[in-house]
Amino acid sequence: MGPAGLADLDGRLIGRAGFGGTDELREISYLIARPHWGEGLATEISRALVDWHLFNAPHAQLRALVVLGNDVSIRVLEKVGFHGAGTEDYEGTLCRKYTYPTGSATLG
Repeated sequence: MGPAGLADLDGRLIGRAGFGGTDELREISYLIARPHWGEGLATEISRALVDWHLFNAPHAQLRALVVLGNDVSIRVLEKVGFHGAGTEDYEGTLCRKYTYPTGSATLG
């Protein structure tokens, strides 16, 4: 399930969200248009992606990468259950790595 467009109630594109990676190591990602920051959309989308993952691919490791300094996305990931797992260089950009604990959460 690759990234898909996110639309508001009027059908206007306001972002993208989805999964990358492989069947063994799935990565969530999201991008929200700046005018919609602070509306709770990133948390809602992240929670929905985690729920989808737990229902459809619970055997796969789930992770996310966040550019150092993006404290808002770090809080979003922690709010939905991710845990910090060090840092990683992603194509020349230093990121914090987050993993979702396998089999530890319920849907919802």
